[in-house]
Amino acid sequence: MRETLSVPAVLFAAMIPMHAICVPPHSCFRDNNDINVSHSNKKGAESPCHGNLSGGMFPAFKNMTTTETAEIAALRLHEKDTGSADVQVANLTKRITSLTEHLKGNAKDHSSRRGLLKMVATRRRLLDYLKDTASERYQAVIEKLNLRK
Repeated sequence: MRETLSVPAVLFAAMIPMHAICVPPHSCFRDNNDINVSHSNKKGAESPCHGNLSGGMFPAFKNMTTTETAEIAALRLHEKDTGSADVQVANLTKRITSLTEHLKGNAKDHSSRRGLLKMVATRRRLLDYLKDTASERYQAVIEKLNLRK
């Protein structure tokens, strides 16, 4: 039997490019455990696959690694501390620095600029909280992270 489509469905179907509908299954989608999958492109060169978040198809994620710096480790209140204001300020400072470098090369990236301003405001609120509640910790954070004030 032949299926008939309504007029809006026909118009919508005409707007979708054919390669978006008929995508052949790719080998990297079969195994979710293999994150660093590589395959060769048409020219025979190795290229990172879709699952590799440290570059390749997603170069913006390259700077968002969870590597811990010495500043963050020094500001921890205990071994598993990830949520104290000190550590949050250190993490935000690292992300702000990374995003500032990104915006130097991409001046028209207004979405990232908005995110940067939100991070700066959050860091400012956390620093104000630290200043009001624990001035010694506030001074230590300011010194270790080389922040102004």
